[in-house]
Amino acid sequence: MAKSDELIKYITQRVVTYMDTPPDERRRTRESVKVRRGRWDVRWFGMLPLAAAMWLRGLRGIWRSLRRLRAAGSGGHDDESIR
Repeated sequence: MAKSDELIKYITQRVVTYMDTPPDERRRTRESVKVRRGRWDVRWFGMLPLAAAMWLRGLRGIWRSLRRLRAAGSGGHDDESIR
């Protein structure tokens, strides 16, 4: 029974402090919390989106360098014209 009394007391205190603060101040605190919270993808997935983007950027660079090597190694001819 003591835990439920403590819970009711806590909820009552929270409601009273909410009602005592002016609406403008409540709005400012809500906006500041939104700014501090960060992007949704970082909150949900942590650093995985950043890691995936960095990995894909690296793969794209490797693919580009392979294309350049193939183009430079063919001597200006396509692979199909050699066959």
